[in-house]
Amino acid sequence: MTVRYHLEPLAQRLPPALWQEALTHPSWRHEEPGSSVDNQRLEFLGDAVLGLVVAEWLYQNQADWDEGFMTQIRAGLVNEANLARVASRIGLGEHLRLGRGVELEGGRERPSILADALEALVGASYLELGLVATRRLVWDWLQLGSVKARSSPGQDYKSQLQETAHRLGYGIPKYTLVSREGPDHSPRFCSRVTLGDRVRAEGCGRSKRGAEKEAARLALEQLPTEQDSSGR
Repeated sequence: MTVRYHLEPLAQRLPPALWQEALTHPSWRHEEPGSSVDNQRLEFLGDAVLGLVVAEWLYQNQADWDEGFMTQIRAGLVNEANLARVASRIGLGEHLRLGRGVELEGGRERPSILADALEALVGASYLELGLVATRRLVWDWLQLGSVKARSSPGQDYKSQLQETAHRLGYGIPKYTLVSREGPDHSPRFCSRVTLGDRVRAEGCGRSKRGAEKEAARLALEQLPTEQDSSGR
């Protein structure tokens, strides 16, 4: 199986055992006799390294952004949905070691599994190659150079949804926690947002607040623009 370009340099520099550990889902360990490791510990480390690298980059490159907005942008960059998109883009799902049940359930495309594996690879890179090399890896994978163009200090999805809902006559958006899964060190929350009597969207994230923001973002994509709602 060919490793895609974005993964090839890392695959060549990591020891085979560490590479495999980062790509091993707990379901594989449970099903394979003699297997004693999975990627959860590396995921824990990688989560912290990702947060540090992104926070450092924002601090050094976005001098006009305040703490609150940098926190918001960092959360958007390292949340499950974005990390899963990055993992899909670099073909990470093809290389995962999954248990048969998870494999049959479409585990190679499951956002939570992809995001966890990406974090595990970041953790493995940090252990073997150090912070400097891992920083470059994260910059590349998350395309941090384009963050300024994609973001603006007004991008607060919950506030935008509240303003849009009010303008369209839906009232105040209501958020409901649907589920909380995963271990304590890496939880996954899912929340839904309701406008009036209709559920508009459901979003997931590493915190309740992050899940609500993702739900608000998805709901905004479904609502008509100001021009559409005016009938012009």
